[in-house]
Amino acid sequence: MTSRSSRSPPGNKSETLAYVFFHRPKRSVGAREYVRALVRFHRGLAVAHPDGFQESAAFSCSRAPWKETRPGPIYLDWYVVDGFPALDPLREVAYRPPWVGMHRAIARRADVGWGAVYSARSEARAPKRTERLRWFSSTEATVAWLDSRAREPVSEGTLWRRQLALGPSPEFCWASEVPTPSSLRRAMVESKMVTLFG
Repeated sequence: MTSRSSRSPPGNKSETLAYVFFHRPKRSVGAREYVRALVRFHRGLAVAHPDGFQESAAFSCSRAPWKETRPGPIYLDWYVVDGFPALDPLREVAYRPPWVGMHRAIARRADVGWGAVYSARSEARAPKRTERLRWFSSTEATVAWLDSRAREPVSEGTLWRRQLALGPSPEFCWASEVPTPSSLRRAMVESKMVTLFG
């Protein structure tokens, strides 16, 4: 488990980003086998700690934040890094010994995957075990809610906004312990999740 204190030194002005990656195992791969390989990779990444890497987390989610035809759980990786330049060292470590073996172990068991890069509009960190993830795009209701948040101090979790799409991905992700406002329940997709690492 990577320590939340292992952040970049004070004075680093780069924007903190999250590389978010949804993925599913092949139908022939059991959940326990897949989770073991996934957690092993995240533990290895915490040891490697490439330049610009802050922390990572992995979750099992009840559903993807977009419409899908295949039922069943989907897995979510969350990598927090010091801006776009830190994405290269993160990618490169997956192809260096001994971590290449850990990466291949999960990659060969995976079926499909979708990614995106998000920036935080408030405290930048991986979601906590006690938080819920709400995914949404711009609508009249969500824009009004975002405007109200902009006028008030942010104290209700972390709000992420998409910067780069590498597949289907909502524009925003809100990680918070507070319930979804009733006026936004139709506009937001909430996925139940179990923390596997982080």
